[in-house]
Amino acid sequence: TAATPVGTQLQHAIARHVGMHLIAMGTPHAEDEHQRLHAHGFDPLPLVHLQRAVLIEAVAQTVRFHVVRVPPEKMPEGRMQFVQQITPEHLWRPAQLAHRNGVLGLHAAFIVADAPDEVAARYAQFCGLLPRRVPGFIRLDTPRGHLYVGSQSACQSILGHSPDAPSFAGCGLRCSDPGLLVQLAKAAGCAVGEPSPGLFAITLPAALGSTWLVGTQAAWDDWGSPGCG
Repeated sequence: TAATPVGTQLQHAIARHVGMHLIAMGTPHAEDEHQRLHAHGFDPLPLVHLQRAVLIEAVAQTVRFHVVRVPPEKMPEGRMQFVQQITPEHLWRPAQLAHRNGVLGLHAAFIVADAPDEVAARYAQFCGLLPRRVPGFIRLDTPRGHLYVGSQSACQSILGHSPDAPSFAGCGLRCSDPGLLVQLAKAAGCAVGEPSPGLFAITLPAALGSTWLVGTQAAWDDWGSPGCG
């Protein structure tokens, strides 16, 4: 809400569509990513060093992290950035990672593109990842999840709906019991579809926008395997 360059960028993004507007990639060394992005012509903005206070077991601690951002026009789909966690021990704690909705982790992010091949090539350079074709999409694999780049119709086929390109269409969640999350979503008034066996597309309320695609690891593997999707 502040009148800052980042705040203005988000306001412009929300004016285009309500939904998902940021993907943060993890990195062990933000300065190295900054230099790499500069070498590839992404003109990264000055490295940002951030911190915030948290209370852990009644003791005040400081969470620190470094962020690498690029100008909005370099990645027009949304805010793509790298984050180096300096104090992960204060952030990823077992008590904070166990959720009653059964979600185990972020599995995927879906990117809408008018020219998926060209956009996937740009993301490959930005992320330092190798793209591969899967049914309907081009996929970039990270150690902890995947980026799927596809046309609006491809995103609609799996998510149920999609904003216009260039955008982020939604995210995929890996669950121990997707039925539990589906139950909670329906109780909250969300529409739910099943575009692939065991994968459920949850349309979030209009105030949030976007879609969650949820399923077990086995359901994700079945959908992402050659010849499926």
